[in-house]
Amino acid sequence: DYWSDYLGKKGSLGKVGERLTASLPQRAVAVSTRTKEALERLGRRHAEVIPSGVDMEAIQGLPASPAKADIIFVGRMTKEKNVTLLIDAVRLARDHGRSLSCLLVGDGPEKARLQTMVADMGLQSQVTLRDDVESDTGVLSFMKASRVLALPSVREGLGLVVVEANAC
Repeated sequence: DYWSDYLGKKGSLGKVGERLTASLPQRAVAVSTRTKEALERLGRRHAEVIPSGVDMEAIQGLPASPAKADIIFVGRMTKEKNVTLLIDAVRLARDHGRSLSCLLVGDGPEKARLQTMVADMGLQSQVTLRDDVESDTGVLSFMKASRVLALPSVREGLGLVVVEANAC
């Protein structure tokens, strides 16, 4: 159902393409056990899990940004990333007496709608949108200065990851 939900009527093409790709004779590499299991359900045998690498030493050497945030989102501003859920959560927290700062880093087709949502909810002092961070080190610097990395996406299967600044 994923492809139909994502692409509508064109989803059947995505489903066929996925099945054909899964049956290719080359060695299959998955970034997670979940992806490996999905490939196996599609008929792909012997997929190998190779997680994406993170250079912790390089991250530890980066200074945290002076612009601190309670919550940070980093990603493309698309409907599937579900950033509206995060903005609404900041509003709910405010309405219950908790003031949280939230930094949204990225650009994309939903950016204008998200800016309007922030303004309509009166969250301009709490939610900042940044589309001018052009380097990985800049993004990591903001992440190190934040308390929580939020990934509300409906496509990656991740919910909320708590990151302590000192852990990096």
